[in-house]
Amino acid sequence: MKYIGISILCMLLLAVSAFCGFGFLATFEPLENPAAGIVFRTGYGVIGSAAILAIVLLIVRACRLHKTPDAAAESATPEQTDG
Repeated sequence: MKYIGISILCMLLLAVSAFCGFGFLATFEPLENPAAGIVFRTGYGVIGSAAILAIVLLIVRACRLHKTPDAAAESATPEQTDG
């Protein structure tokens, strides 16, 4: 169940980063106020980069969850694990 939640969150963050990427590119169009373009460019860049960083961290966390043994296996004594 954890992996489904992580996958959904990654997809939402991917949509945010795609929106910020398109917004960042749109700020290069000529504007009446050039200072507004810099503000939007900075905002889109920061939010998009944060979303990509969050995706990477979630994927790393999911990989670590996959490698850790279950809690039942950790609490089992050697006598219980011998078949």
